[in-house]
Amino acid sequence: MPQLDFTIAFPQIFWLLFSFFLLYSILVHIFLPVFVKSLKARKKIVVVNNESFNHLQKRLHLKQTSLINLLNQNIIKIRIIFEKNILPTFATDAAFNFDLINQKLAKVLYYNTLYCDLNVLDSIPLKPKFLNLRSFNNK
Repeated sequence: MPQLDFTIAFPQIFWLLFSFFLLYSILVHIFLPVFVKSLKARKKIVVVNNESFNHLQKRLHLKQTSLINLLNQNIIKIRIIFEKNILPTFATDAAFNFDLINQKLAKVLYYNTLYCDLNVLDSIPLKPKFLNLRSFNNK
């Protein structure tokens, strides 16, 4: 059998092993460090992004809690003002005209749904009579 002859098989096995170890050494010593650097850089990027995300998330949480506290304080102030200044006017003035306020609110809602434009909505004044305390003091 000529394919198993030592003179033919030995050079083939030699060149096979030589090319394998040459390719293996090139891959290990040249390309593998480049891949490892790339993987380490990606890992650092992920860690930095996670840290910045956590920092931003903490800042956002602090801002949200401060905003909620501020809104709660303002709602309490508005409620106190409403209870002290506005509700007593309803109790003392029995001839208060709610139809005029309803008409103004209906117009505002109509124009709001008709135009849906912030500039138009900002230009519509809504000042009902019960909020104008000077008119009640002049009567």
